[in-house]
Amino acid sequence: MTNKRPERNIAKMDVLKDIRGLLSSTQEQEVSKEARAEEKAGSKAETAAAEKEVARYKDLLQKHLDEIDRLKKENKGLLQKQLDEIEKLKTENKALVQKQQQEQDRLRSENKELAAKLDNLASGKSKSVSPGADKVSLEMAQIEARQAELSLALSQVEGLLQVKSQELLRRIARLFQEAGQGEIALELRRSGNELENLENLAHFVRALLGE
Repeated sequence: MTNKRPERNIAKMDVLKDIRGLLSSTQEQEVSKEARAEEKAGSKAETAAAEKEVARYKDLLQKHLDEIDRLKKENKGLLQKQLDEIEKLKTENKALVQKQQQEQDRLRSENKELAAKLDNLASGKSKSVSPGADKVSLEMAQIEARQAELSLALSQVEGLLQVKSQELLRRIARLFQEAGQGEIALELRRSGNELENLENLAHFVRALLGE
């Protein structure tokens, strides 16, 4: 009987140890599950915040792209308007140069006729022809004055046209710089070269007026 009690006590202690071990293991598992759940919840929250931030940046980027497209369209419209204005100026310049050439040809013809008359009058010895010579001289002086007026007017028109053209070209260059389109650059260079040729033609006509 005495030997059985210690054995029973030992058995009870073993059972208690097992129960405590099970309880400890269960508690550890529960704590581990709670920690994993908290970690998973924190990870989900971080992921959601990151996705929200990415969506915000995407929306902001799209707004910037839309703004860039809008500016490109506006710049393209303004550029086309400036190019049309340059074409208009070139057309007006051509018409002005042609008109000045016609006027110069007419004045040259009249000048030659009057010069011939003056030579004929100067070759005579009679005093009766002197009033006619004075009249021809006066007409020639008037023609020369008219030539000077036309030359000055042409010079002023050329100056105004050049200033306005340069202003338009600066605007277009600025628009091209903002838009950054190669095709526009090519068109700008082509238009600028044509305008320069017209200016050279106008200088040639002005030189003729000084002959």
